[in-house]
Order: sequence, then C-alpha cells, then structure tokens
Amino acid sequence: MKSEIQSGSRVSRLNKSGFTLVELLAVTLIMAMLAAIVVGLSGYASRRSSESQTKAELQFLRDALGEYRLEMGFYPREDLSTTGDWDRYASFLTSRVERARFEDAWGRPYQYRSLGRFSYDLWSYGPTGPEAGDYEFDNIR
Repeated sequence: MKSEIQSGSRVSRLNKSGFTLVELLAVTLIMAMLAAIVVGLSGYASRRSSESQTKAELQFLRDALGEYRLEMGFYPREDLSTTGDWDRYASFLTSRVERARFEDAWGRPYQYRSLGRFSYDLWSYGPTGPEAGDYEFDNIR
C-alpha cells in the first residue's frame, strides 16, 4: 500500500503543468541573444544613418562652394579647418543652399582646406573624430 501512495504521488507530480528550471534558462538565454543582436544592429543602423546624413550635407556644401566660385571667381582661400571661420562664409553659403550646415552628424565642424584658387578638399572626420588620427577609411568625403 505504501508503494501505491508513492507511485500515486509521482503520477500527480508528473501531471502538474509548469516549466522546469532548464526550460526557463533556455528561454532566457535565447531572449538575451536576440536582444544582443537587436542592439548591435541598431548601433550599426545609427552609424550608417549618420554617415549618410553627413555625405548629403557635404554635397550641399559642395554645391554652395560651387556657387561661391561662380560668383567670386575662386573658392575660399582659407583653410577653414584650422581657423574654424565658417561664419565668414555662412551667410553666402546658406543663402545659396538652404540646408547648408557646418557641423557633421557628430557635432564636429566640417573640414575645408584650400588647394589653390580652383580646388579644395572638404571632409568630415567621421565618428572617430580627429583624435583617432587621420585614417582615410574613417574620414567621410
């Protein structure tokens, strides 16, 4: 009789609904892995979005500098990356291209270097900034 009670209690335990600890840990692990993937992809998408925005703004500035050259006969001769003197040209540039901004998506000023009367170099240091060094693959042109 004693064995019937024990076997009966085993049966009643097996019929109980619920999750085991192993099942809960497996589900938690899967959810953590999915969350890590989503966070990683959102960071990548955010960086790509900032790079695209910066490239578009650089194109707007190139258009405005082209207008400046047509009107003045030359590009600005100062290296605006060292003087930071975008304000001197801002009224002209923004009147020609409405969306002209002088800071990239990371809040740093765009870099402009005069290469003579008819040429210039315009870029952003990108997400790493100038402190990471002048690595061509980080710069956005």
